[in-house]
Amino acid sequence: MLIDRRSTLALLAASGSGILSPAHAVIMRNDRPSSPFVRRVVRGPANSYTTYPHANGFLPDGRCLVARPATVKGRPGLDYLAIDLPSGDVEPMVSVAAARAYFAVSSNGLLAIPKTFGVALIDLRASRRAEQHLLDEPGWTVAQDLDISPDGAKILVTRSHYAKPQRFDTSMIGTGTARLTRILQPGWQMDHAHFSPYDPSWVCYARNVAPQRRSMQRMWVWNARAAPQGRNIFRQVGKDGKTFVVSHERAMFHKPAMLTIAHGSSAATPRGLYEVGFDGGSRLISESNRDFHCNISRDGRWAVVSLQGRADEDVPGVAPSSRGAPTPARASPRWLQGQGANAFGISDVQIVDMRTGKRAFLFRATNAVSGQPYEVQPAISPDGKWVVLKDAREKTVIALEIDPRTLSAFVS
Repeated sequence: MLIDRRSTLALLAASGSGILSPAHAVIMRNDRPSSPFVRRVVRGPANSYTTYPHANGFLPDGRCLVARPATVKGRPGLDYLAIDLPSGDVEPMVSVAAARAYFAVSSNGLLAIPKTFGVALIDLRASRRAEQHLLDEPGWTVAQDLDISPDGAKILVTRSHYAKPQRFDTSMIGTGTARLTRILQPGWQMDHAHFSPYDPSWVCYARNVAPQRRSMQRMWVWNARAAPQGRNIFRQVGKDGKTFVVSHERAMFHKPAMLTIAHGSSAATPRGLYEVGFDGGSRLISESNRDFHCNISRDGRWAVVSLQGRADEDVPGVAPSSRGAPTPARASPRWLQGQGANAFGISDVQIVDMRTGKRAFLFRATNAVSGQPYEVQPAISPDGKWVVLKDAREKTVIALEIDPRTLSAFVS
């Protein structure tokens, strides 16, 4: 039985930055199309969001760290709140001025935060969570989707120097030394850089070309010995000359490979969820014309994907040739309905068996034309008991408690 339960709320920030604005109660309810995989739904504080899907957003004790826009010392910034998903308790952790949207947490509780020209580090285990500035280099813009190594020793950033002469790099920063080491300077812009959790000596990153359909070499990996100049690992042009549009990749936890989306806008087929090895091998996991973001469990047995639209809806006027065998038509270019910031659209979330590729409905959320940081972007908790995502219309974190028996039956 689902119940309403109010969170407990600490009022003072440990950083000494003052009183955090109150968080709303975490509410447990289920008011969407039901799924046998979901035991209950937990909503986070208003305006809260989780981090980017390829970064870790969970604390060592299992709580989910979320961010929320706030005014910090008279400047725009972010509150960081820890949600205990089983109980619904919310604890304010720290507030940081001038923080960019996303963040990353190491397995030992170090929080890495991007700023416009630098990086900040906070030890969330400390009694006084003081902000330590590791990097501040005016002119070099730090991308907001940074990462930190599982052991907390290194922070990974992609940077862009937009003034002429334009330059771009991917760099590591030692958390103990604040020393910056450039590992890549290919002459083009990079983003989505993150450590492989399977083997952190490997770095995964993307070649950033706009629009995405022009990028024929998006997915790359780097290793100091095996690929010191970087290695492009996914062939996006087929033998027939048709191309895949891919993005939203993330490294797997259980093997040297990445999960990625071949979008419905691709001319090549089959589209959907792919596995791409660091050695360049690839396989289609599950066909779909609407996949958008993806993530994977720590044991590699199951994945989650968010869709552009509904999982069970065909688009009027779209030819059957635009459908895959198990999937509906490509999403309409107008799947986000409305104007400007008020343009919203359904974004169903599905669960995927990594071995067989079969899919099942998990949750119905919304996306928005305004995009990040409230895109759905599902992630799986380290213990595999929760799927966390965001809802653009509600502007909040939503956590789904997964029924273990239903999941076990699905992936066995």
